[in-house]
Amino acid sequence: MSPLTQAPRRKIPGHRGPHNYLRDPMPRVQTDDAAQKIEIVRLFLERLDGFKRQEEQSLPVLRRFLEGFAVELPKLKDEEQSWRKATAPDFNIFRALHLERRETKLHSRFLAELLDPNGIHDQGDRFLTEFLELTKQSGLRCPPESTGGMIWKITTEEAVNAYDRLDIVLRGTRRGCAGVHFVTVIENKIDADEGIEQLSRYDKWLQKQQANFRNLVFLTPDGREPETISMDKCLCLSYREHVTAWLRKLLKLLDEGQAAHLRFAIDQYLQVVNAL
Repeated sequence: MSPLTQAPRRKIPGHRGPHNYLRDPMPRVQTDDAAQKIEIVRLFLERLDGFKRQEEQSLPVLRRFLEGFAVELPKLKDEEQSWRKATAPDFNIFRALHLERRETKLHSRFLAELLDPNGIHDQGDRFLTEFLELTKQSGLRCPPESTGGMIWKITTEEAVNAYDRLDIVLRGTRRGCAGVHFVTVIENKIDADEGIEQLSRYDKWLQKQQANFRNLVFLTPDGREPETISMDKCLCLSYREHVTAWLRKLLKLLDEGQAAHLRFAIDQYLQVVNAL
C-alpha cells in the first residue's frame, strides 16, 4: 500500500495519541524564592568585584605611603627618644621603689601625711578640708564647723588591741573643749582580703569612742562592698573616684610654681593611683 493511501489508524478508546512536547506548555513551578536568592548572590558578587577593583587601585597608594613611612620612621624614633630624654614620662619614684601596691608602707602613710594639718607639706588644713568636703557628698558624717576651729590628730597603724591595727585614724577636737568631737577610721585595702570579722571589730571599737561624729571608711581601688560588715555601718570610698578627685583638687589648690616638690610628689602618687 502506498504511504499516500494508508488507511487511517483505528482510534483506541481512552488513548489520547502521542504527546506533543513542542506544543504542550511546561508545568508552572514556583521560583520566586530561588530567583530572589540568585539575585542576592549576583549583587554580592558585583559588590565583591567592585571591592577588588578598589583594592587594586588603592594598592599603589598604600605602597607609596609605606615607602614614605619607612623613610620617616628613623626620624620619628629619634624625635621620640629626644622627647623621652627631655620629659622622662615613664619614671615614677614609687614604682621605682616597688611601693605602688603597698597598703601601709605607701598608701596609708602618704594619705595620712596629706590629711594631717601638721604635716610636712606646710599647707595647714587645706588638704583635710577638701577631703572632708568631698567625702561629705558621699555620706561622711562631719561637724558643721570648719576644720580650722578644731585641733586635729592623724595617726597610722594605730594598735587598739593585740591583733588589730587601724590603718588611718582622724581625730578632731573642738578648740577649748575637752574630749574628741570627730573620729574617722579608714581601713585601706589594695590587694589584701579582709580578716575574719575585721570591720565588725573596728566598728565595735569605734562605737566605744566618745565622739559626736563617728565614721568607718572602707577604702579600696574600686569602692567594693565589704564582706565583714553591713553597708549601713560603713562608708565605701574608692581610689579611682574619690581619692583621684581629691588629689586633682589638691594640685589645683597649689598654684603653678608653688611648692614644686609637693606638686611633684602628688602628681607622681596620682599616677600610681590611676593604675590601681
